[in-house]
Amino acid sequence: MHTYMRFDKGSINLQLYRFKPSLYSQAASNIITHSNFTYIQDAINIASNGHTIYVFEGDYNTNLVINKTNLTIIAYAWITNNDNTITIISNNNEQNGFYLDNSLNITIQGFAINNTSNGISIINSPSNNILNNIICSNKNKGIY
Repeated sequence: MHTYMRFDKGSINLQLYRFKPSLYSQAASNIITHSNFTYIQDAINIASNGHTIYVFEGDYNTNLVINKTNLTIIAYAWITNNDNTITIISNNNEQNGFYLDNSLNITIQGFAINNTSNGISIINSPSNNILNNIICSNKNKGIY
């Protein structure tokens, strides 16, 4: 169980949030806006500059397209216990796991990325951080 406190500026409104991530039916959460999403791609699409998206543990059959600036996408299991084996991005070798196109300063951390065409494809996207991921058993390349 995790507890987060929120203090709203200009008032004395202290709120406690408690949740068990494994009980969430959502795939992802934007920690800046406190919004939850059923699909990781929806969280990415709605995120703004400087946002952080937590992706909860699970096996996601998806390809994630990113064309943003200053976005962090991190597996929640990595934050809580340095586990990069239980938040999995795969898609039967059909598409890229992550596809960065015209992005800048993107961080992808704590995922297992396997059974994709390319684990992570980076096109016209400088200054990214790919950290603490397991990228293996992909059809073409791990990072391209």
